[in-house]
Amino acid sequence: MRLAGETENGSGFYRANDVSEIIVTDEKIDKRTLISLLDYCTTEKITVWFPPKLMPIIDMKLYIDNFCGLSMIRLCSQKNPWLFNKLKHGLDALITLPAFVILSPVFLIIALAIKLNSKGPVFYRALAMGKNAAKFTMFKFRSMRSDISSEIHKDYVTRLIKGEISNGGSEDQPLKITDDPRITAVGKFLRKFSLDELPQLINVLKGNMSLVGPRPCLPYEYEVYKDWHKKRTSVRPGITGLWQVAGRSEVLFEDMILLDLYYIYNRGFALDLSVLNETVFVVLGKRGAY
Repeated sequence: MRLAGETENGSGFYRANDVSEIIVTDEKIDKRTLISLLDYCTTEKITVWFPPKLMPIIDMKLYIDNFCGLSMIRLCSQKNPWLFNKLKHGLDALITLPAFVILSPVFLIIALAIKLNSKGPVFYRALAMGKNAAKFTMFKFRSMRSDISSEIHKDYVTRLIKGEISNGGSEDQPLKITDDPRITAVGKFLRKFSLDELPQLINVLKGNMSLVGPRPCLPYEYEVYKDWHKKRTSVRPGITGLWQVAGRSEVLFEDMILLDLYYIYNRGFALDLSVLNETVFVVLGKRGAY
């Protein structure tokens, strides 16, 4: 059975009528209601169709399905999520271990450059939120002076999440702190090419992170998340994701959340490989990196 535009009768109605697919026709439905509906349907293995207008950010990079001649976004729950997660973790390790060995000379060169450029440790260790909001230590190459406070970043991201910061729709105005005086000369180079993220391969090998997934957030970011924002922590965070492919610092916060949720609902090996491939071109083009 297919149900068009019905969002108010709830789970009892869907189960009683053996609903297998839902078509959302209300283009004015608010994000919270839409996300709640999508979350319920994917959990109950109900396919959802809705117009791209409801998630315009998705049309930037992802394939839009066709439904009876109409452009629609389709979300389908995975049939065997447990098996997929196990296979994904195994594939992550299979790719990461040889990559880590091959890149070890690069690690040594970067470590030496950091030590010669400024005082402090080579690695920056940050407490981050992992799968199901479990905290873990995330590794990065240190790109800032070691005697700085996180208050500047904390204040900025808090205002960004609350919607107090906008780029006015302009791609020339990134949604990120630029010309940050805390960043060292070597750190600026590392960030430009995303080399500061390389130590997160260690997190992948430890099982804290995946190669592809929503980017991990920090505890003070998680504290100001709305409930539907927190759904992005339902899977292991990734080194790269749809946010990086779509525009990184040029993407609005809530659009980033929508991209993460789209990934969670549609994750699969084909999508992961596509994101990894796109990430290479994004990094080489240095788009959104500051």
